[in-house]
Amino acid sequence: MFRNTGFCVALLTLIWLTMPTTASAEGEGWQLRIGGVWVDPDVSFIDIDTDGDRVEAGTDGGFGFGAALEKRFSSRLGLEVGVLFAEPDVTLFADLGPGLQFFASDSVSFTAATLGLNVHLTPDRAVDLYLGPLVSYVQYGDIGFLAQAGGTTLAQEFSTRDDFTLGAQVGADFRLGERPWTLNLAAKWIDTSLEVTSEDGEVTDLGFEPIILGFGVGYRF
Repeated sequence: MFRNTGFCVALLTLIWLTMPTTASAEGEGWQLRIGGVWVDPDVSFIDIDTDGDRVEAGTDGGFGFGAALEKRFSSRLGLEVGVLFAEPDVTLFADLGPGLQFFASDSVSFTAATLGLNVHLTPDRAVDLYLGPLVSYVQYGDIGFLAQAGGTTLAQEFSTRDDFTLGAQVGADFRLGERPWTLNLAAKWIDTSLEVTSEDGEVTDLGFEPIILGFGVGYRF
C-alpha cells in the first residue's frame, strides 16, 4: 500500500513538474531559450625541453548554438537545464631546431550540458536580470595535427578527457511587451580543463576555462 502510494505521489509530482503552466501566474511557469553562442577558451601553453625544443598551443574562439529550458518555481528562483555546442580552433606551433618549425591547427568539438540555479533580480520589469551557479558536464572531441616543414612531416593525434565541473552564469531577458517572446543575452563561465593525451601516453593539461556569450530568443509558457 505504502509503495503504491509513494509511486502515485511521485507520478503526480512528475506530471506537475512537466505540465506547462500559464504565464499568467506571475513569475512562474517555463521558459525556453535558444540561440547562438560564442565560445572563447583561455588556452596559453608553452613548453621548452632541455634541448631547447619549443612547443606552444593556443586557441581561437568559435561560434555554435545552445538551448536551455528553465522551470520558474517563483518570481525569484528558477532551475535551468541546458546544452551548448561549438568548435573552437586549437593551434599548435613547434620549433624543433633550424628548418623544423611547424604550425598546424584543428577544431575541437566542445559540448557542455549544464544545470543551473537562476536567481532573478528584476523579475517584474521589462528587463529580467538573473544570475547563479551551475554544474556542467563537458565533452571534448579528439584533436589531430598534420604539418610539414623542410621535407619533414609532423603528425600527432591527441585524445581528450571529459570533465565534470562548476561554473556560473549571468543573463538578461528583454520582454517584448505583453507577448510571451523575449530577447536574451547571457554569459557563462565554466571552470574546465582540456586534458590531452598524445599517442605515446603523455598527458598535458592545456587549460580551457571558456567565457561563453549567448544571444537568442526566449518563449515563456
